[in-house]
Amino acid sequence: MLTYTMDEEERSRWIIAPPSVRALAQPYLCSEVGDFYARSQFAAARSDKNSFIVFYTLAGCGVVEQGGQKVMLTRGQALIMDCRSPQSYGTAPGHDHWYHLWTHVDGGGVSIAAQELGYPRLVPVPVALSRVKPYFDVLFDLLETEDIENAERCGLAVHGLMCELICASHHTVTDSET
Repeated sequence: MLTYTMDEEERSRWIIAPPSVRALAQPYLCSEVGDFYARSQFAAARSDKNSFIVFYTLAGCGVVEQGGQKVMLTRGQALIMDCRSPQSYGTAPGHDHWYHLWTHVDGGGVSIAAQELGYPRLVPVPVALSRVKPYFDVLFDLLETEDIENAERCGLAVHGLMCELICASHHTVTDSET
């Protein structure tokens, strides 16, 4: 089940590329990537997507709820959660926007990284944009092209993104780093 209100600016992007059989066998894979310039009414609720989702807040504030937990995501914070369990997310009440990068990722390596990042607890991770943006850029550039080289590069980008989140979770990021 998926319900949503797509209250976004036109500059938002959403790329969907179902993974190939070969990609599904990899420890890190990506099936979707987006940058949403969400306005105040943006909201989504889902109960059964076979992947994890990673959010990274560029500006504004988002709210994510799952398993009785509710967290706010502000500028410079990332979060991973398993979409196999019911969840909801959107622009936080009282805020007029939530600009964020996001990607649906999966694989055994992602599952292990999620556990290292505290999942099933929802734990926002402060991380500098400069540390995660290169990986999102690779996914935006290569995800739609179906060939083995790009599938491997996308898998490496997901691996790099997981590494940055884990490393960032072990130290505090200052505002000047975001």
